[in-house]
Amino acid sequence: MSGQKRSRGDAVGITELRIRAYRRGDTAAIRNLHEVALRHAGAFVEGPLGKRWDTDLDDIPTAYLAGGGQFLVGEVDGRVVAMGALLMLDERRGQIKRMRVSPDQQRRGYGRSILVRLEEFAVARGLQTLVLDTAPVQHAARALYASAGYLEVARAQRNGFDLIFMEKTLPPI
Repeated sequence: MSGQKRSRGDAVGITELRIRAYRRGDTAAIRNLHEVALRHAGAFVEGPLGKRWDTDLDDIPTAYLAGGGQFLVGEVDGRVVAMGALLMLDERRGQIKRMRVSPDQQRRGYGRSILVRLEEFAVARGLQTLVLDTAPVQHAARALYASAGYLEVARAQRNGFDLIFMEKTLPPI
């Protein structure tokens, strides 16, 4: 796989998303994308609680990569515009996390491209199931996950926030 995907462009021309693995120098851009995308969706958590939930973004190698997971970054013209991660839960299950697309780059298939790459990685690792959670206000994310075959399995409230839990069974290798 080349790591690149052609996507719909604007009136000026076609833009190209380049998907690659996380690099240590990405941290500031990832943090910025995370906050901008969640604010746009109405799901950013302010204050100490939000900071506590986001500590994984301060040490991605330990949080995701050391356990055998993956963290992908999508760039357009050298700018980080999309991201997503796979956290290994055990030898059969993984969790999709930190799926974000810059608001000015949404509806171009970038989130789907990141999700597909994460799923391919999970299948290659022999995972059987992927789980994720999202908030009811994240309409675009919920639509993406449903169209990719994720099924809602539960709803709950954690720390005063409503969450939707979804799951997908992966095809065997």
